[in-house]
Amino acid sequence: MANLSLGNALRKARIEKHYSQEYVAEMVNITATHIKHIEGGHRNPSLDVLFSLAKVLDFSIDNYLTTESKVLYQEERAKLDLLLSKCNEKQLNVLISTAEALISNNIE
Repeated sequence: MANLSLGNALRKARIEKHYSQEYVAEMVNITATHIKHIEGGHRNPSLDVLFSLAKVLDFSIDNYLTTESKVLYQEERAKLDLLLSKCNEKQLNVLISTAEALISNNIE
């Protein structure tokens, strides 16, 4: 979902500048097919490619990421807050340990 939204935002920025996918691909040193896949949400751009796209398209990564992350996780955070409010101290400690383990082990 986030990838498609990023792709749509990049596509919109490209179209507003009246740039073709081929032109942007040449400026960023990737293929037009890669641009097509990024815009379609089928591939994630690497950080280097994302920063290059932002520069070429005059696209604000900061504004996109902060807005997207607020919207994307709002429902999940509300659900988690409700569940946490029903936990006792022992259950909260188990959940904290589990979350720490997930994060430290980069489990997705």
